[in-house]
Amino acid sequence: GAQPSEYCPSHKTEIFASDQPPLPQDQDLWLRTSIDSWTNLQASPACSEFVKEALTINVEDKSAIEWLGTQPGRAWANNNGFPDPLVIKPERECRLDDPRPIIELVGVSDNTVIRENPFIIAGVIDATANFNQFKLHWGRGSDPSEWFPLTPDWITTPITSAAEILSWDMEDIDVDVITLRVTLHSTINTEVQKKWVLRLEIPTPTPTQTPTATMTPTVTPTIPPEPTATPTPPSEPTPPPDEP
Repeated sequence: GAQPSEYCPSHKTEIFASDQPPLPQDQDLWLRTSIDSWTNLQASPACSEFVKEALTINVEDKSAIEWLGTQPGRAWANNNGFPDPLVIKPERECRLDDPRPIIELVGVSDNTVIRENPFIIAGVIDATANFNQFKLHWGRGSDPSEWFPLTPDWITTPITSAAEILSWDMEDIDVDVITLRVTLHSTINTEVQKKWVLRLEIPTPTPTQTPTATMTPTVTPTIPPEPTATPTPPSEPTPPPDEP
């Protein structure tokens, strides 16, 4: 086949100012970064429980960051394949004194066996800062494709010390393995989720048996036989009177 031309009229030449060279390979504009889901800071050992991998945009200039928050900036980011909402590369790692979410349920961990009904869900759902609201869901199996709310509305009051959150009647649950999920939202538009795979071994309730009434045998009354009628003997004919 024909060899490609060494010169292409549509070829674009990028020119960089001497004091603003292109970013090195490890500091590309697109940067996949481990992010702490609660603070949107770079993940670190101080905040390793709720971590997500995010495609971040590697900019530090404050005016550029502000522009990315405008409608034209968001449109540009969207056209260049960045997720919405856009995540700016964090300026630092999170530290122990940064806000932390707290999601701990009493007696619940992966593969916990639930043997009693109703299932009392108790624990602490709070944050050291930026708490907004939370909600509980459950799904069938260890990797649910559908989630069902356990609380109809978002709960806007934190559970600051171990307390009962809800009592769940599991009588109609038709599977042996479920996943329980807590979703916690912050006031800075971030969210974290915590999930547990639980096994159900709830005894089938024994139906209450209605005592069978003892049937009293029906006694057929003995009807006494009618007395046999004694035949009345025929009266002797009266003799005719003697004729004179």
